Amino acid sequence: MFAAVEQFGGTAVKTIGDGIMGVFTGPADALNAIATGMKGLAQLNDMAGLAGDDQLSLKVDIHQGSCIVVTLNGRLDYFGKTVNIAARLAGLAQGDDVVLSQEVGADARVYQLAESRGDLRPFASQLSGLPDCFDLYRMTLKSANQSVTAR
Repeated sequence: MFAAVEQFGGTAVKTIGDGIMGVFTGPADALNAIATGMKGLAQLNDMAGLAGDDQLSLKVDIHQGSCIVVTLNGRLDYFGKTVNIAARLAGLAQGDDVVLSQEVGADARVYQLAESRGDLRPFASQLSGLPDCFDLYRMTLKSANQSVTAR
C-alpha cells in the first residue's frame, strides 16, 4: 500500500492499528492508489494460495476536507474533524469495496471514474461519536485485477 500511495503522488502520514492514512492532492489519485493496492493484494492472495475467508482484504475509504497540519518529530501529521471522519469511514468498508464520502462522490471526475470502473451505490450511515448522519457511496471494483486510472 505504501508503494501504491507513492505511485499516485500521495504520502502515507499515519499508521493506525493495521491501517495507514495517506494524503493526496486530489481524490482521483487516492482512488487510483486504492485500486492499485487492491490489485496487488489480489495478486498476493493468489500467490499465497489464500481463498475465501482466508484472503487478505482492504477496508478503505476516501474523504476530503480541511485539517490541521503540524510537524511532529520531523514529520507532517494531520488532525481535526476531517481526519476523524476518514478514520471512522474505513470501519464501514466490507473489505472488497471503497467507501466514498459525499464530498468525494460530489467530485465529477471521481464519480465518473468510480462509475466506469465499479458498482457505485449511495447509502447513509451514522459514525461513532458524531451526531450527523452521513451520505456516502459504496464502490465495489468490477475486478480486483482491473486497473483504474484518471488524471
